[in-house]
Amino acid sequence: LNLALCCLRATPCDAFRALELCEEVLNAEPENPKATYRKAKALIELGEIKEAEWELVRACKLMPKDAAIRKELEQLRQNQRDEKAKQAATFQGLFERSPGFASENREEATSSRLSKEDIDDIYFHDGKENPYEGAERPWDLARELQGQGQLEDAAQAWEVAMGQTAASEAWLDHFAYSFEFATLLM
Repeated sequence: LNLALCCLRATPCDAFRALELCEEVLNAEPENPKATYRKAKALIELGEIKEAEWELVRACKLMPKDAAIRKELEQLRQNQRDEKAKQAATFQGLFERSPGFASENREEATSSRLSKEDIDDIYFHDGKENPYEGAERPWDLARELQGQGQLEDAAQAWEVAMGQTAASEAWLDHFAYSFEFATLLM
């Protein structure tokens, strides 16, 4: 037990070795209060707080009049309460906020819809007129061009398909075409 105490007081603390030594003593004498107390101290050093608390309670039962053990148990429980309060303060409101909470102080946009200029900026035809802009079913045209190996033209047809579905808010089709367009770019 004295060697376990030395391990706990050493710099750096050799808590794992102290734990091993205490276990050896407890295997021979399961009701040894000093071994139980020092085991708890080693567990605290190793970050095993719940198990350390259990061992300290056990040590208190074995030596009910020992003030040092009771003080250590109370200190451990106070540290747990402080840590819990710190976590509560850190994460307070994290799950209560609505989407966009990080931008609460920003000015509200006048419209949540994208403008034609915004949509045009998304696509890749560099401001030039897209030759497939008037196509009635640009997604079929894009697939056909892609199959023929005309990838640049297929990309422009996909842009039109995505633009039309975004404008009509047909989001399922829009994302499906976006996926097909993305596979073209890979």
